[in-house]
Amino acid sequence: MSSISKRVKEAVIDLEHQVWRALRESGSAVLPYLAPECVMLVNDQDILDSKSKPSLQEFLESEFRPWTSFDIYDIHVVEIDMMAAVVCYKVIASVQRGAKPPRIYQGLASSTWKQEASAEWKLCSHHQSLG
Repeated sequence: MSSISKRVKEAVIDLEHQVWRALRESGSAVLPYLAPECVMLVNDQDILDSKSKPSLQEFLESEFRPWTSFDIYDIHVVEIDMMAAVVCYKVIASVQRGAKPPRIYQGLASSTWKQEASAEWKLCSHHQSLG
């Protein structure tokens, strides 16, 4: 593996963990990571983007409920080129609502990341299928 490929792989894995940590805070905490054209497919929601109803931003700011915990494992990275990659993995996440026991979800997720001319990485698409 070339040093550039290694850098890309490490970057997108780190970014994916950063996004999940942000999702423990709030949906709004994820917004700085998103490319303007970002698309998300989240379980039983429609395809969420800037034109959907609700828009991706509206969903994250008002309807999204933060995760309590997460564990990402069995991570696979596919480098698209020197400035883009897809990361696919298995995830276990939980949600705590009040005094009820946490609800545990397991499933698959994937994200596509691109590095902009500014060298900043942005999330282009994210899909999670958790049940």
